[in-house]
Amino acid sequence: MGERGFGDSDITQLVAAGLLTVRDAGSWWLAVPGAGRFVRALLRGRRAVLSLVRRSRLRQVPLRELQRLRAPPGAALGVPFLLHDLLGEGRLQR
Repeated sequence: MGERGFGDSDITQLVAAGLLTVRDAGSWWLAVPGAGRFVRALLRGRRAVLSLVRRSRLRQVPLRELQRLRAPPGAALGVPFLLHDLLGEGRLQR
């Protein structure tokens, strides 16, 4: 980290903030605080929305109807966000 212009005080501040974790002596892992909670909410929400679509007749649900749905349990990110994610990923087709 010294070659990149980071001093000892900079590294100490980054470790204290939770952005760096010690890997070995002199090497570091980059950390993203809260990423685990976000990924867990994303995966649960995807699963919940996909199960709604799978249970529907012919596996088709009008987009407006999906957008008006109340967020199912586990979909903490909101249905519109999850729909955009699933459409972008290609798991749903419009």
